[in-house]
Amino acid sequence: MKPEQFIQHFAKSENIAQLTAFINESGGGAIALQGMAGSAPAVLAATVIRQSRKSFLFVLSERESAAYFFNDLENLMGERDLSYENRNIFLFPASFKKPYEVTETDNANVLLRSEVVNRLVSQGNKTIIVTYPE
Repeated sequence: MKPEQFIQHFAKSENIAQLTAFINESGGGAIALQGMAGSAPAVLAATVIRQSRKSFLFVLSERESAAYFFNDLENLMGERDLSYENRNIFLFPASFKKPYEVTETDNANVLLRSEVVNRLVSQGNKTIIVTYPE
C-alpha cells in the first residue's frame, strides 16, 4: 500500500475528521497528543496536514524524536524526492552542539536554521516545521 492510500484510509476516521475540523475552524493554538507510539504521530499529522489549509509547527520532546518524526512525515507526504526549493516540510535544528557551551556552534545547523527562516519569509503557502525545545 502506498503512503497516499494509507493516509486516505486513515482520513476516513471520525476522530480525524473532528480534529481536522477543529484545526481548520480555530484561529490557531496548541494541541497536545499523548499515548501514541512509533510512526502513529506522523501518520496523524500527515493526514491532518493534507486536509488543512494552515501551516504547522511540531515541537517534539528531543532531537532524536524530532528527526524520526521529520523523516516519517517527509516520506508520508511524498516530499523525500523533491528538491529543497519545492519542499514544504523543514527541520529546524538547534544551533549549538552542547547545551551549556554556547561558544561551540554547529555551522551546518546554523545554515539549516537560516534556510528555514528564509523560506518562511518568502513562501506564501502552508509550511510545516518540525523542531525540539533545544
